[in-house]
Amino acid sequence: MLFLDCEDVDTALRSLAAAAGVDEATLRAVLLACDPDRIDWAEDEDPWVAVPRALLAELNVDIGDVKFDGAYYFHGTRVLRPHAFLQGGILPLGTILDRLWDDLYGLCDGQVTPAQWRTLRQDLEGETGSTLRAEDGAWLYRLKFASEFHHGPYASLVRDHTLDPIDGQHDYLRSPEIIEDIARCLGLGLQERFEARARSCIVKFRHSEVNRHTVEAALLFVLARIHGQPFGLGSVYGIDCRGAVPAADVMYVDEIDIAERGGQAPVKVYRHQAPGCASSEPLCSRSTDLVDSDSSTTGASP
Repeated sequence: MLFLDCEDVDTALRSLAAAAGVDEATLRAVLLACDPDRIDWAEDEDPWVAVPRALLAELNVDIGDVKFDGAYYFHGTRVLRPHAFLQGGILPLGTILDRLWDDLYGLCDGQVTPAQWRTLRQDLEGETGSTLRAEDGAWLYRLKFASEFHHGPYASLVRDHTLDPIDGQHDYLRSPEIIEDIARCLGLGLQERFEARARSCIVKFRHSEVNRHTVEAALLFVLARIHGQPFGLGSVYGIDCRGAVPAADVMYVDEIDIAERGGQAPVKVYRHQAPGCASSEPLCSRSTDLVDSDSSTTGASP
């Protein structure tokens, strides 16, 4: 089976070339020679559509004929137990919400009793008349938990967009939005306590969703990477899994030291790949230095 893999520029090039039925070196050469400003397209056509189509046309390939069996995606988050993804997969918000509240209570350090904690949650979620419902973040919290439309899990096609989001995108490696919503409402130093204890993670998994827009985003990602240009919105492609991602589809869990992003030094990554490892065990894989997306223009791994 052939999967589109935008873990880095090399995996993306390799998978795109295979799906297009062309030599990898030839595809790289076409991308290197490409000047998007000199590509002609109709006034009413989106350049994010026109440029990928024109690139493949140089190889006598119709972009509609570039087919995959699926793609790898990258779920960014910050959690207390990174190994849980290898054991139970990636779960939607509705499934993990109770556990999330339990975990946050464990960070309260005795500031409230269990009964008080349950009341705080009821006041935030229900029609109790509490002023807590009017706190900043309360409406956003209720919007997320009340509708499966917001439960995900969500992920990005391009790993770099998860590692170092472009302007306007939420940084899930710093903190999940639902955590920020709750912490803004309840206070108790929850945000600071959570960030001090939790670990930033990227979870790579496979999924069946792949289409023409996926291929276009992958080509625009490689084009920007090869030319050393900043990523644009054209290479952003997100997926809503609309339900749990099975553990069997999880490839790895990377712990990321986000404090090192944006500098010249490599970003430190600890990769977990052993499904049987437990949170109390040592890291199940040696650390790996991966280059930050802002510090490379030659196609090194993010």
